[in-house]
Amino acid sequence: MSGALIQSFRRVEPAWKALFTVLALVPLISHLFEFLLQLGFGYLTSTLARTDEAILRSISVSIISALFTLFAMRRGVMIVGESESKSLISDISRLPVVIFHFIAFIPNEISAMFRRGAHLGALIAIFGFGIFAQIIVWALTNKPSWTYNNGQEIPLIKFWGVDGMILLVILIVVSSIVYESQHSRSR
Repeated sequence: MSGALIQSFRRVEPAWKALFTVLALVPLISHLFEFLLQLGFGYLTSTLARTDEAILRSISVSIISALFTLFAMRRGVMIVGESESKSLISDISRLPVVIFHFIAFIPNEISAMFRRGAHLGALIAIFGFGIFAQIIVWALTNKPSWTYNNGQEIPLIKFWGVDGMILLVILIVVSSIVYESQHSRSR
């Protein structure tokens, strides 16, 4: 059901409107129903105290899933019942490339922002990614930070969001190097 909803928004322009709608509607609709089921299950099994954790984890996974599904569908993969639909085998064979482009999308876009001179926007995007990473991983792990060796921690680096920003900056540098090498060969 969520796939059909996402597919109906795949051609909406500008893309941010589709993204916002999908990220608001899909979790709201699916998790409202799931919350009621979890609540009933928690009541029957005396596990109500864990219901909020289960819902948070489920919402986190749904956000990433909805983002990827919209990304893939905007590229003509996983489309059902339309003239440009491909076979399941064709879609599956295209998934590795789509997954790579999905992972590379944010670093490539921020790298392009730096090349255009939109430094403030790029820095805001990096910071926003850090906040997003912190919230998602915190929801998945139920821990605001990580430790090693029985509770030791590295100040500041212990937070998921900081780690996400560091990883993102590394990927932006790689994206910039790849862009420069591709464009220096074409000149």
